[in-house]
Amino acid sequence: MKNFIILALACSLFACNSENSGLPTQVGGNYQPESFNFHEILSVDGNVKTYFFEWEDSSNASYYTLCEKSNSYKDNCNIIQDNLKGLSTQYELSRLLTPKFLDKEFFIIARNGKNIKLSNVRSVNQDEYLKSIGVVKSSNAKDNDYFGRSVSFSEDGNTLSIGAFGVDGLKGKVYIYQKKDNLWEQRVELSPDDLEAGDRFGISNAISKDGKTLVVGADHHNYNPLSEVGKPGKAYVYYNVADSWVFDRILTRGVNDDSFGLYISISDNGSTIAIASPGENNDIGNVYLYTNDGEVWSDKSLAPSHTDPYGPNRFGSSVSLSSNGNVVAIGAVGESSDSSHTNLGGVYIFKKQMGNWEEKTRLELPSTISGQQYHFGKSVSLDNTGATLAIGSPEEGSLGAVYIFKESNDSWSQVEKVQHSSLQNGDLFGYRVKLSGDANSLIIGAFTDNSGDIFLDDNLVENSGAVYFYKKENNLWFFDSYIKSPKNQKGGHFGLGLDISDDGSQMFIGARKESSGEGKVYLY
Repeated sequence: MKNFIILALACSLFACNSENSGLPTQVGGNYQPESFNFHEILSVDGNVKTYFFEWEDSSNASYYTLCEKSNSYKDNCNIIQDNLKGLSTQYELSRLLTPKFLDKEFFIIARNGKNIKLSNVRSVNQDEYLKSIGVVKSSNAKDNDYFGRSVSFSEDGNTLSIGAFGVDGLKGKVYIYQKKDNLWEQRVELSPDDLEAGDRFGISNAISKDGKTLVVGADHHNYNPLSEVGKPGKAYVYYNVADSWVFDRILTRGVNDDSFGLYISISDNGSTIAIASPGENNDIGNVYLYTNDGEVWSDKSLAPSHTDPYGPNRFGSSVSLSSNGNVVAIGAVGESSDSSHTNLGGVYIFKKQMGNWEEKTRLELPSTISGQQYHFGKSVSLDNTGATLAIGSPEEGSLGAVYIFKESNDSWSQVEKVQHSSLQNGDLFGYRVKLSGDANSLIIGAFTDNSGDIFLDDNLVENSGAVYFYKKENNLWFFDSYIKSPKNQKGGHFGLGLDISDDGSQMFIGARKESSGEGKVYLY
């Protein structure tokens, strides 16, 4: 009996046969967590870019750490969440959600003091990835509403405005959504009383980054479908007052076929608005700059300095303002270099100095380019500073291309040409471009892309559309991801409406013709 007591005491002190005894192994004054299983990663229904992680209990663990696997960190753990006391957690992805996320690996660390035990490794599967992509649509969707033709959101990421120009016989509407507790809710529908069939209210819209000013274009306002005349166009200004959108005024300068309001850009604080009128003066085009000093609106007309003898300029084919509203880039897709190089396109840069707008430069394709109908300038996007510019040339070589220019001391030079190897004839790569405010991310719409797979280009679904995501690293641009709609429907036109946040962490992409033209917007 005495020997048994001594043996029992020794085992309690030195963990004899601990595997079968059920007693914890003691290391360095702390217990060693035991092996455990990381069960699963699931998307959270209704929550954009949010995942649920669950694991089993590790005996002797005092808390857990959720890790993204990376050999750049201790224990290969890029800490996502720490000091977790339970056996599950939710995590909202703070970066852009792209198919590359499927390559990420996650694991759990069970901890007790300095002692740790690593779980098995898991990744998000394709089904859960697709479920985590956010989607919004109108509450009263109908065929041919074209919801998602224009998309704009405030920089805090909590207000989203979406144009649906086809509603009610092309009268059009704009829908405002707000984000609360990671859920998007439709808050209001905007539809002015003076709209008539064919006006196309919502063909364009731009919301200021502070979320307080919204401008909506109706480029065919006063169009008469019987006589096929009209289309002078209008733009409507709204203010967000105590979470209610209040109509302020109508801006208009157009006459027949001017299409005033087809493209719109707005400064961060909403005090400067650029409105394109590309059909003005028999398609030569014009752009109007409206400035609010706090009491009254003043306007300035900008016209192209280049007179094209081979056809109309279409000045105002695209427009983009810098963050402070003092730099504007304007596309003119109809411009030609000579009779054999028609509709190559051009882009003008204007700068506001001492209260006056001055043309600084005109950008065009390199002289080595030969061909016609490239439409360089169909889309333009400035960064916040107005010193970096992305320009789409969607019909260049029948594939499309995007050029990136950089300004230094009022001199602009091309720093990059982007053209992906998977492009097919007619993809219209560059029909839409959007540069992040920090100039480190670029999304490029190719709304007639034909891929039938959400990741690979196999040309099985005609005009389904795609978006290409590029990132800048060490001043060089690299392709990152090829993005398709989760629905990926024939004729969906995914990528015609798009926007990206200043830091590149949020992206909104419209697919205006999905579901028989009802349209949707996807959140990444």
